[in-house]
Amino acid sequence: MESPQELRDALDGLAPRSVGSAPSFEEMQQTVGRRRARNRIATSGAVMAMAVVVAVGVLSIGDEPSDVVTAADDVPVAEATDDDSADTDVEVSPEAPAEEPTETEDEATGDPDPGPDVESAEPTSTVVVENNGSLQAGEAMTVETRASEVAFGGGSGVHVAAVDGEWRAIASSFGGSSGVRMIGLRSDDGLAWEDASVSGLPAGATISVVRETQAGAFVALVSSFDVDAQTMFHFVATSADLFSWAVTPSLPAGTDVPIDVTVSDDSVVVIGDGSSPMVWGGPLGGPYEALGRIETARGVVGVVPASDGFVAAGSGLSGASLFVSTDGREWQENELSMLDDDLETGRVMSLTTNGDTLVLAGGPGDIGGMSWSATSTDGGETWARLDLGDAAVEAVASSGGEVGFLGTASGASTVMLADGQTSDQVALDLEPGARVELLAARPGEAILLADTSGGLVWIRASR
Repeated sequence: MESPQELRDALDGLAPRSVGSAPSFEEMQQTVGRRRARNRIATSGAVMAMAVVVAVGVLSIGDEPSDVVTAADDVPVAEATDDDSADTDVEVSPEAPAEEPTETEDEATGDPDPGPDVESAEPTSTVVVENNGSLQAGEAMTVETRASEVAFGGGSGVHVAAVDGEWRAIASSFGGSSGVRMIGLRSDDGLAWEDASVSGLPAGATISVVRETQAGAFVALVSSFDVDAQTMFHFVATSADLFSWAVTPSLPAGTDVPIDVTVSDDSVVVIGDGSSPMVWGGPLGGPYEALGRIETARGVVGVVPASDGFVAAGSGLSGASLFVSTDGREWQENELSMLDDDLETGRVMSLTTNGDTLVLAGGPGDIGGMSWSATSTDGGETWARLDLGDAAVEAVASSGGEVGFLGTASGASTVMLADGQTSDQVALDLEPGARVELLAARPGEAILLADTSGGLVWIRASR
């Protein structure tokens, strides 16, 4: 019998000369170890590269504008009348909407062409927000609740304002020939409400936004779906008392959904949603035209009047930003600097006014931090920021020197009232899953509405 070495020598002699003899066991172990090390390094690099690609893709998706319903051009005016009927029918017979210019795509990337002015529209100044510290705690707040005695649709379609010494509300009610109609409500204390008549609105219309003008009247965004045309129309409506409305012809057709409206010196500006939002405008009472887009905006949360025009807030090329315009056509982006690392990536959640004071509210970014409020008395040139604590701000309402905030802290809805010097907050004892809306705030109290499993519940938080 041949020895193992003799067998190896025989195999070496038979093997092709281009193939080496089998390595020793120790050499094979070393080779496999080196290959495994190289594979681990390559795999780690591939995983990191893939993570970067996915992250960039997610961010890109977040910037894409949403698909929305196209509005139509002309709808007959619905004049406000003394008729108390809430089911006033207004015929909607629009002409075919004018065609919009088709967006061109960049040949290299396939992305929509942002237009020739985007590159030159960099922010020209930074608005510094000085930190004034935290609000001082004031007196304890009380919370009162009462089940609604009037049946209507809750949610964000309810709008409340103080008019002639009482609380008034306008809300959607479902049922009847039109399917949905707007109803009025009035209350002395914000808890016990009764019906009131609404007139002047198209049948089936809903109101998404109501803003009080500098003259004490009201302007609203109204939407109505035309079944025959299968088209949603968007209007601007005006009212002196929140109950009797006059509706102007619909906004020109566009791909944006209007999200906010404001009036400055009898000039109306309506702002749309999405990236590079559309702006419509015209004199109070109409007609309104498309004024262009805020090209550098990546999204806005609202627009308010300023001493010399309009101010919008949201996110821009450099993060949290203001957008300032004198006429609604040309907008300048001004970056907001919060001066704190944990707020540099924070989000602006709301923009409102309190008399001549602009009020911003925001929350932390992905890295955490405090919610905050900032006020400006010079039209947005300079701001003073106050920290609001850990409650994530969801809504803001203000009137008469008081600012109300609705937030979430430790899973519970929290209401805060602040006057610029002191603040009070209280957690609402609501069932899990209850939806609550902050509807109005004035000195000493805030009015809210909760949608619970047992029905709608009015809430008054006061101090």
